[in-house]
Amino acid sequence: NLIKLAEDYHNTVCQDEECIIYEKKQPFLKINPEVVFGVINFANTVELIDQYYLQGGVIANIWMPRTNEKIYIRTGVLYAEVENTDAEKFIYLKVPVHVGYMAPQTYRIRPSISIGLISPSYAGGVAVRLNKSVHVGVQSWVNFKSNHVLWIPSELYNYSFLGNLYVQF
Repeated sequence: NLIKLAEDYHNTVCQDEECIIYEKKQPFLKINPEVVFGVINFANTVELIDQYYLQGGVIANIWMPRTNEKIYIRTGVLYAEVENTDAEKFIYLKVPVHVGYMAPQTYRIRPSISIGLISPSYAGGVAVRLNKSVHVGVQSWVNFKSNHVLWIPSELYNYSFLGNLYVQF
């Protein structure tokens, strides 16, 4: 908005010459990958052995900078191999679909939060910028069971603590 105001001012003032407008055009869409690794625990789940399991995954942070540089859609795949009480191992896959907020990239320490769009799940964390495009950090995910209403949690399903490597293009 300020760039448009400055352009209108320059067009009014600079009638005999062309004024230079300094504007950085933002791309329509940006996808920034994130690799996560840590542990997950399934709370209040009778079928699974109560222990921490290794969890890893890849997250895509989808930004639309022309709309808002701090709001993004977050999706990907989280993977863990878990064991039930009958000693049978199986794969737990989670495909989160979150909308989130991350502090501007000018901050060296960038807190973030996100909320699930499909199920009652929440994530929060903090990342430290190592250089212009690489961040490392920690985050926690909490997933709930829901009885009837989609986003109202009824019981804790699992929680995880993850380290992350985030790349911003």
